[in-house]
Amino acid sequence: MLFDMDGTLLESGDAIMGRIARTLMEFGVVVPDRNELRLLLGPPTHETLGRYLQPIQLTEATAFYRGLAEADGMTGMRLFAGMQGLLHELAERGIPVATATSKLRVEAARVVNHFEIGQLFAAVQGADPERGVYTKGDVVAAALADLGVTAQDTPVMVGDRIHDIHGAARCGVPTIVCSWGYADESEFSAAYQRIDTVDELRAELIR
Repeated sequence: MLFDMDGTLLESGDAIMGRIARTLMEFGVVVPDRNELRLLLGPPTHETLGRYLQPIQLTEATAFYRGLAEADGMTGMRLFAGMQGLLHELAERGIPVATATSKLRVEAARVVNHFEIGQLFAAVQGADPERGVYTKGDVVAAALADLGVTAQDTPVMVGDRIHDIHGAARCGVPTIVCSWGYADESEFSAAYQRIDTVDELRAELIR
């Protein structure tokens, strides 16, 4: 089982939107309203910033954003209620679980260590440009490789955005979308299944 982080495991919307806004301001861009900022949550940072900045600015802007993320640490972030218990139950049942997030892999490792859930994951995967892992599809493929499974082993992705659905689909993996994340209503129709509560998610995953 593969888990996205932001909007799935982690309530981090305000923190990320704040960093996006500060980065855009730094580069002279008028900050979008909150509704538009919310829909920027999910894709890789360079892709999000690329909607507003010139290509020549992206390397510097992405570095600026990541500097903010490192300085902020886990400020303004928390696990969604019930997710820690669910991860413990999956681990107790011997179900291999991995992260598959667009965050940098090193950032994903910091998150699971900060919230003391790292021991519950058989693999922690995220974006890793040095290893050629950029897109959500790349991350999903890397997570599957770490777990030693293929699409024939019926893995499932748990996410909250269309990017999770498309990235997992590239690897032949269906996605359960959690409605407590940051998706627009129109995104749910592309998912294998929509889930509205952690109890519903637990029942579907255990089934």
